[in-house]
Amino acid sequence: MPFDYVNFRIYEIDYHKFFNEIKSKKILLDNKLQEIYLRRWVGKLRKHDEILKKQFSTKSLVEDYISKVQNEREIFQLPTNWGINKVLIHFRVSIANQLVKNYYPQSQMIPITEFQGGNQSIYWTKVTGDTKKYAGSNNPIIVVPYFSNGYHYLVIDGNHRITYKLKHNTQKIATLFISEYTVIEEHLFSSSFDELFYIFNNELVRFASASIERNYSAEQLFNKSYLSGKGFQFS
Repeated sequence: MPFDYVNFRIYEIDYHKFFNEIKSKKILLDNKLQEIYLRRWVGKLRKHDEILKKQFSTKSLVEDYISKVQNEREIFQLPTNWGINKVLIHFRVSIANQLVKNYYPQSQMIPITEFQGGNQSIYWTKVTGDTKKYAGSNNPIIVVPYFSNGYHYLVIDGNHRITYKLKHNTQKIATLFISEYTVIEEHLFSSSFDELFYIFNNELVRFASASIERNYSAEQLFNKSYLSGKGFQFS
């Protein structure tokens, strides 16, 4: 029972159906090893799910949490669909914006066309409503690696700015790409469950690509998995 940090409620994951959903995908070249690998991942996710369940097991615990995070400026929620299950990943934008101060010189101007059309690699969320207050904003949007449905990146802060600039035909937008390593090391997530699910999602896509396109063996990929205990091993 992970936690929805935007609506302050517990939600459920049917792990049996979740496992069957991911088991049906081609990730490793060895089906037996793939099942072992996926069972280990699901077990790890369930363990951290249980941790959250204890943290928010009563109404008073939820209310106590809400009172503590009232000064949290913003949390970006990414819904991900896995068969009948919807799993939420929460990024703490306030922490990400603190990193902007350190990495600002590394930001770059990229064409606004990266956010329109059918071939873009950056996933972002169009905002409805008035975005005029973002007219003079020059702060870089924040983008992190995220693999899903052909996308390679995800905007976790800056969707209002993108919406405004597209509407007013701006040519470029300041963008800060934060590496996966930094995202994980700086814990830009609301919980360990969110962090693990982010790693899990990206690892599955990487492993499937390495298996199919580069013929990596299941044993080779097992050794590179976050589950190996060696930490995050991709740049």
